[in-house]
Amino acid sequence: MVNLQRGEFTERWKAILDGYRHPLPHYGATEEEVLTELQAQGATLSTGIAAQWRVEDTVGKLLENQENKIQSAAWTIPDDIFARAVQDLREWALQRCGSLDYILPQERQFKIVVVRNWA
Repeated sequence: MVNLQRGEFTERWKAILDGYRHPLPHYGATEEEVLTELQAQGATLSTGIAAQWRVEDTVGKLLENQENKIQSAAWTIPDDIFARAVQDLREWALQRCGSLDYILPQERQFKIVVVRNWA
């Protein structure tokens, strides 16, 4: 069995969309960008992890999520491109993993960032 990671699945989806000249849109700022800006403005940050857990979705579930456009970034992809891109992702995933039942684990966490001295 391959050692496919969830990040590789996501990167492949982005690459497929790039190939159709329709990059996955990016909305807003990343957590890192926001925290860097707060620090630049004099804020003191304190981070704590309130909870951690593991999610074990199958390749089939991730494909189903893509097909159902559960992420808002997928809403702007034209239907004709979207259908072909999902099919490309499905073919790649089956070739790479051999089964839609292949599990792609991901560690998740609930993080709390306390911001002090921010003006």
